[in-house]
Amino acid sequence: MIISLFPGSSYNTVPSAPQDIKAIPASSTKIIISWLPPSSPNGELTGYTFYMTVLEGRHEGTHKRILGPFVEMHETQRTQDNATYQFWLTASTKVGEGEKTQVVIVPPNNKVPARIASFSQVIVTPWKENLMLPCRKVGNPPPVTIWRQDGHSMDTNSRRTLAKNGTLFIRDSQSSDAGNYTCSVNNTWGKDEIVYTVIIKVPPDSPNLTVVNTYTDSYVINYKRDNGDWEELQIDSHTNSHLLSNLWCGTRYQLYITAYNKIGTGLPCDIVNSFTKGNPPVQPKHSQMITNNSTSVTCWLDSWGDGGCGISYFMIECRLYGGG
Repeated sequence: MIISLFPGSSYNTVPSAPQDIKAIPASSTKIIISWLPPSSPNGELTGYTFYMTVLEGRHEGTHKRILGPFVEMHETQRTQDNATYQFWLTASTKVGEGEKTQVVIVPPNNKVPARIASFSQVIVTPWKENLMLPCRKVGNPPPVTIWRQDGHSMDTNSRRTLAKNGTLFIRDSQSSDAGNYTCSVNNTWGKDEIVYTVIIKVPPDSPNLTVVNTYTDSYVINYKRDNGDWEELQIDSHTNSHLLSNLWCGTRYQLYITAYNKIGTGLPCDIVNSFTKGNPPVQPKHSQMITNNSTSVTCWLDSWGDGGCGISYFMIECRLYGGG
């Protein structure tokens, strides 16, 4: 059975049977019946119909009681010590009554062994949600309760607390809280246990970022130039590399990447620093750059090296020798 904290669909037909049902003696005079809601409610539940039969030598007929749609546990009196009690349940929507559960039996017994009214379940939840793992216990003498995570003893702390009724509370769930939680109870007359499988849906881990090559005016994967603003570029999740073009030549860039999914945005990877190829223009020798005669000066602009980056423009300044 899977319970998901994410919403599902509903339909306008009768519900399936409640997923499971238990009937356990809570004392010599009381019986607790618990159940799980239908896996396919097929619409909004309007209630449950609780059936009970008492057998003591002869059939005494079936008793029926209507319970609310949010009730998942019912207590009934055990009025006859030597009688056998039978229980089953159905769920209903406005369309009608659905299928019934299996019939559970409580035979005559003056002992009250340790039992758990709660059920083993799979819990799927987004991270940072609060979790409640019920372990409703009965028994006489009162049973001892032990919780374990993945087979190991579990310590309580500020995020994990244990209530007197056996319920485990996990606050602000983290990825480390995922796993199998076992609640065990025992007393003189018996023992019982249930297991919760907790699945935490967390944002993805930060991806690894590597600069795989550099070019004169481009870069592979994510960017911010010195003294510039961070720029964002969204790329497809199936892409494992991306070429950034139209970058500044011969400039240092900082790069990082984050990943996201429906749960949220993951942590960024470490910032990577790298340079696009290229240097400032290379000044030629004076004899290569300028020639002159009595009336003119010639500047040979093609004598400048571009340093690997295209030269944008030249600035030529002149003044009379000895002038201000």
